[in-house]
Amino acid sequence: MHWNHPVAEHLWTGDELAGVLASVPGLALLADHREDDFALQTFGRANPDGSPPASPAADEGLV
Repeated sequence: MHWNHPVAEHLWTGDELAGVLASVPGLALLADHREDDFALQTFGRANPDGSPPASPAADEGLV
């Protein structure tokens, strides 16, 4: 979770950092929740073919 308001010690706001992380090769965005005050994202390592990783339930064979 990243605060979306300017803070002197922070290099980016939450929305700015969300864009930086989304552009990292090999990461797959799994969840993205935005509010005025913050950006909350969850990433996983993409599969070798670029597809997103399996969900925890799929990884455990539950679905």
